[in-house]
Amino acid sequence: MTASIRSAALLVATTGLLAACGEAATDATCDTVGSGTLTVNIGGLPGGLAADVVVSGPGGSFNLGASGTLPGLAAGAYTILAANVSQTDSIADRIFRGTPPANPVCVRDGGTRTVSVPHAQIATSQKVWVGAGFYSMGFATSQLSATATLAPNVTSGTRGGTGLLFDASGNLWLLGQSTADPTVMRYPASALGTTGNPLPDRSITISGVNCDGPGALAFDVAGNLWVSIGCQGRVVRLTPAQQGTSGVIVPSVQITNLTRPVGLAFNGLGDLWVGDSTHLRRYDAARLTASTGAAADLSASFTTPTPRVAGQFALSVRNLGVDAGGELWVSAPAQQVLYRAEAAVLGGTGTSANVVSRIVYLTEFASPRGFAFDNTGALWVGYTQSAFARFAPTQLEASSTPGAPTVPGRIFASGNILGFADDVGMYRP
Repeated sequence: MTASIRSAALLVATTGLLAACGEAATDATCDTVGSGTLTVNIGGLPGGLAADVVVSGPGGSFNLGASGTLPGLAAGAYTILAANVSQTDSIADRIFRGTPPANPVCVRDGGTRTVSVPHAQIATSQKVWVGAGFYSMGFATSQLSATATLAPNVTSGTRGGTGLLFDASGNLWLLGQSTADPTVMRYPASALGTTGNPLPDRSITISGVNCDGPGALAFDVAGNLWVSIGCQGRVVRLTPAQQGTSGVIVPSVQITNLTRPVGLAFNGLGDLWVGDSTHLRRYDAARLTASTGAAADLSASFTTPTPRVAGQFALSVRNLGVDAGGELWVSAPAQQVLYRAEAAVLGGTGTSANVVSRIVYLTEFASPRGFAFDNTGALWVGYTQSAFARFAPTQLEASSTPGAPTVPGRIFASGNILGFADDVGMYRP
């Protein structure tokens, strides 16, 4: 599960809400001579975690990691910005958003101005999210240190659990569960802090979609959202502008003539990888500005070194994920395996058939679909019915066999997960 527009937006200030100190619109007139004092009260962060607040105006630019007073500032209007800050977690960091004053503040000659920059945790952070059926469930990382049977920290009726992608602000994007739902929905992070049935703030119906089935979502570095529509054999692009409103959208770019595409991932070069039921396909970045129905730059198929069923050699391609080292992994629920696509293969062109050298067999009761890697490189995936699991990085370093499948180091059963999980993911900007 690749969320490609991660770090850039963390440096963007949040300016949608007013600070608690009663800041309204900038004063109609503000002194332009003399000097004054500005006090900035920064709150809401745990001890030891520094803020990332920037005050800038006629007197210069100042970085504040904690509350402070700036005396002798040249009089005038000052803009206050706050970037997100993270508290390290071995699975997914706890991320805080600061809310500075919505408008510039006026420092007057001989006066003292006090403003507040409160912080609050982004509700979707520091959780592993499991999408199943009509629900998205958030499990706090503190619940996941050892094998357990547990209830989620948050159960959200999101009318879909497939796709399960977070944008840079922690908002959750999902595919609709049926043709009665929008094709793509966005749920704001602020609506996912507690159990309930939130309403999406984006409901996008992609023109021409009249069927349902497996699919996936992925952001590219420019913020475009790519959507695989398996039942129609195509992948479409939604621009940031198209993501900004609800309604029926006609995508300006699409890739067609695929065979039930599901998995999507971008590499560091901006190339798009698509997993359909027959091949892993690569579309180079230069081709993604216009629609195409032509063959992929690379169409790679894979066979198993040890098939689980006699005569079953072809590996299916379902969901895709990129690990911390940039390696591309594939889930194949039909064979109950996870496997790695070799770098030498990924760099090729044309059509190729390959035997994988790293394949992790799961138990015959497993159904690995959407998966994600955490901060340590461990892999989290839907495992057996009503359960998801964590595979340690060391467990991914060697292949296993059908007769001796890899048993995950941690297994989490939950009666809230009905059937098999559609997707597993986390907000990791």
